[in-house]
Amino acid sequence: MASTASTSSAHPADDQLLKRFLGLSSSLTGSFAENVLDVAVIQKMVHEIEQDINLAKIEDVPAERSQLLTSVHDKLDVIQDFFATEFLALKKCLIAPTRDMTTITTHLNDLSLFVDANEVGFYGILDVFDRSFSRSSLGFDLQARVDDVFEHFRKDLAHVANAIRALKAGTSTSEVFHHDVLSPTISRLSKPPEEAELNFKIRSGDSIQTTLAEYERYLKDRTFSHFGYPYNLEFHYKDLSRFMRYSINNLGDPFVESNYGVHSRQFEVEVLEFFADLWKIPLDSYWGYMTTCGTEGNLQGILLGREVLPPNAVLYSSREAHYSIFKAARFYCIESECIDTLWNGEIDYDHLEARLTAHADRPALINCNVGTTVKGAVDNLDRILEILTRTGYTEDRFYIHCDGALFALIIPFLKEALDVNFTKPIGSMSVSGHKFMGCPMPSGVCITRKEHIKKLEQHIDYLNSKDTTIMGSRNGQSALFLWHTIRSKGADGLASDARTCLDRAQLLYDLLRNEGIYCMLNAFSNTVVLERPPEEVFVKRWQLACEKDIAHVVVMPNVTKEKIYTFVKELVKCRNEVGVAPRVGVETYWPLDGSECTSTR
Repeated sequence: MASTASTSSAHPADDQLLKRFLGLSSSLTGSFAENVLDVAVIQKMVHEIEQDINLAKIEDVPAERSQLLTSVHDKLDVIQDFFATEFLALKKCLIAPTRDMTTITTHLNDLSLFVDANEVGFYGILDVFDRSFSRSSLGFDLQARVDDVFEHFRKDLAHVANAIRALKAGTSTSEVFHHDVLSPTISRLSKPPEEAELNFKIRSGDSIQTTLAEYERYLKDRTFSHFGYPYNLEFHYKDLSRFMRYSINNLGDPFVESNYGVHSRQFEVEVLEFFADLWKIPLDSYWGYMTTCGTEGNLQGILLGREVLPPNAVLYSSREAHYSIFKAARFYCIESECIDTLWNGEIDYDHLEARLTAHADRPALINCNVGTTVKGAVDNLDRILEILTRTGYTEDRFYIHCDGALFALIIPFLKEALDVNFTKPIGSMSVSGHKFMGCPMPSGVCITRKEHIKKLEQHIDYLNSKDTTIMGSRNGQSALFLWHTIRSKGADGLASDARTCLDRAQLLYDLLRNEGIYCMLNAFSNTVVLERPPEEVFVKRWQLACEKDIAHVVVMPNVTKEKIYTFVKELVKCRNEVGVAPRVGVETYWPLDGSECTSTR
């Protein structure tokens, strides 16, 4: 163990805190033979450490911090091995021709007490980590691993208890064990993510339990190194798991109950009201619904625009818009104009004005990007409205849909950012629910003005409801998840997440520049664009979204500072191994056409 004397401290309290942590580390590693943490000792140490937290921060001693967390992971390995051994011994007793149920029950109770004691100790340690430094300071989510280990322990113990009850009730041994459900579902999460397989394969010879356990491990490994796509993977919905047994279907219009009673419309409407308020449209003037994803929101918005405007309207959207915009144009047989973009991804306003002028006799259906897919650029709504006025388009001759898949939940919380909302003459706005908010299933929201939806609605006798949505059957589970996030975090919590994402995006941008790597970061954006890494293995490991010679990282709430430091360190190592020298002039970025343009940051 490293000596504390080798570490300089800025404050005398640092040494005291360091000693506390190293003592805690020793208590974890010094009694492997006992296999059970001394809960009283752990709790006493936790209390002492908490008293010192306000005086010093453990970040000042990264080497000892890393050593401490390694000890926690090592202890988890020992606990898992011990549990697996005892669990399999218990199973052998259960399937033996002659079994003593009293002894087996006692063994089960002892194993349950073992789990209880260790769970108290480990969660006490996590409490300390939460107060002193990030729980993922080793580049691995310790919280997720502890949750996973003890969740599996509980499941395994429940399987045994159920088997004992079944055997006591007279069920045959073969019937109880025919699926081999009593194989311990131990999930090994301690290996570093770089050693994880990049592709999951289902092996025909594995049992259902083994296959699912391996798949869960694969998901956890891949979740750690998720960097290139705008999904918030930091969410906790354990108290909603009970509703997964129900087929919750919000078919039809969210404001009109159908004959199908297993729905979550009450929750959906609360979600819609939150977004209506966020985007500043009166509750008596809006209509909306929860979609399956951002693409469906765009399909709904463009469809509304087509129906509201005369049939000869032209769709205008930048070439860096999401691919679903021009997909909608093909679906709905709308003539479209692909508008050039500026170097940072914003729509080229001069080109837009020229094309609007060329079709001045035809209505305009405009897609306004509130965060482009690759560069995170926001089209300036005010400039677009000025161009429409200048080119002679009155409000009855244009319809604007705002694609805010990610940024429509970030921009409203930034006072200094451009206002994009219904106080301006827009027709609809859509957002993804599984991106910034975080949701275990794709979801989204589309909001429009109430008068517009009347162009689409039709009464359906079969449903006893109105047909107003793209999809007929709609996932009622997602309404619960988004409602839960809104109720638990509130606007203040989401605003805090937004600011955190922007701050961490700035950190990543600064680190890349310091390493001589071309990069770009738009104002009020959490999308960092960088030159494409030279190795495809690196791209796949970090799941980067690439386009020609650039890649991007979308800094979501689950992207911690530690992950950012790990990513940059590995990227620099990758570039050095391939022989890519640091760039000179990191005030520039690497655009698609290979030319150099001055960055805004």
